[in-house]
Amino acid sequence: MEDSGWGFWLKLMGGVILVGLALWVVFLVLDVAYAAWGAFGAMIFFIGVILLIAYVYDRRQQASRGEGA
Repeated sequence: MEDSGWGFWLKLMGGVILVGLALWVVFLVLDVAYAAWGAFGAMIFFIGVILLIAYVYDRRQQASRGEGA
């Protein structure tokens, strides 16, 4: 295999930093939700967010296939 070069390693480090920052934000929001509503409330909040993301994704997939109502 060829040497990957600096471009690959810079992209990899940038991706790792980006994922780390995204996880930090998620944990920060989880901490605030936990402090405000307790464990059960934070769990319900995040399940709601995940369901909302799944709903939007599903509607986009249906629209791209021309199936939606």
